[in-house]
Amino acid sequence: MKGAACGFALVLLASCGEKNTASADSAKSAADRAKKFVAFMEAAQEEIKALKDDVDRGRGEGAIQPRLTAIRRNISAAQNTPFPKDGVDARELAAAFKSFLERTLQELDEATWDDNSGRVLWKKLLSGCAACHQRFRDG
Repeated sequence: MKGAACGFALVLLASCGEKNTASADSAKSAADRAKKFVAFMEAAQEEIKALKDDVDRGRGEGAIQPRLTAIRRNISAAQNTPFPKDGVDARELAAAFKSFLERTLQELDEATWDDNSGRVLWKKLLSGCAACHQRFRDG
């Protein structure tokens, strides 16, 4: 009986170690996903800043379209990086990303970027970003 109890205790101890390892791996995986998510969002932010510089310098669509493509690529990558955040409904976040990608960026892709429209369009881009940031990041 003593040997059986000892054996059970060893199995229980081993299984606890497996759960802790699995838990640690899960936490590391979540941290890695969070880093990837943030990296994609930061890359998009850098493109948005560079787009503003292009608008201010009157560089036009030849410079703007590659920026919009890069923003779309990074936002899409962030959207596809599972990043659970406390208090955020994943479906609601997915819908917000979808709206930004399919409405805001699509409209900006189709717009004519010139000296007259550039600043207005850039502000529209920022407005699309702000809606999600206020709702999910800051709120």
